[in-house]
Amino acid sequence: MKIQKIAGATAALFILTTLFTGCASNTPNGDAKMSGEPTNSASPSESKSPAPSETNSIDPISYMEKGKARIIQNDLDEEFLTIAQRSCTKALEDGLIHKNSINVTYFQQSTNSDSVSYWPLSQVTVAKEGKLATGIYVNYLPAFFDPCDMMIQGALLEDPTDSKVLEHSLKKNKDGSYYWGQHHGGESFDFNTYRVGDDGLFSWVGDNIFQNTVSYGPLTQEQLDYFK
Repeated sequence: MKIQKIAGATAALFILTTLFTGCASNTPNGDAKMSGEPTNSASPSESKSPAPSETNSIDPISYMEKGKARIIQNDLDEEFLTIAQRSCTKALEDGLIHKNSINVTYFQQSTNSDSVSYWPLSQVTVAKEGKLATGIYVNYLPAFFDPCDMMIQGALLEDPTDSKVLEHSLKKNKDGSYYWGQHHGGESFDFNTYRVGDDGLFSWVGDNIFQNTVSYGPLTQEQLDYFK
């Protein structure tokens, strides 16, 4: 993964809105009920984006805290984004294990990583049979990081009230999971369901096509050896 060198405000905003993907879904997993209206917190016009030097050397943990305050419009926003913030902080500090039916990807903090994003993370993907697979998050990180990325974007934008980047939709399902949608470069929201474990952190992220269980480190020595 390589950090993109942004050559202008328009290109910068494009990168901000497309770094992370979540697969689009028209219906939530499970019956959903509205907990506050879907939040459209910004106008469609573009905003000036931060200079490349800012995006290449930020502290994602502190920027999440700053950006969260710019996004929250109701209690449900605060509830969900606080869980997301804690989950991403745990993943950064102790490592993340992102598993689906095909493979498992391990993430760990690394100051030498060539990250495509704000997150100083190295990754390695291991197939079922234990063989190392080609990295599947070369140009983006999984939807697990989506709401955290939006918080960072909120902190970086010069005028967060003048950008479509921070528009989002949020519902809480009857089973306690969250149905979150945000833009990834298009007009429509891309939605994913986020389930929360007993530890108060994300434990599952997915839609009707892709499902991933997530857990956290510290990684075992065997898992760390995959990075060698």
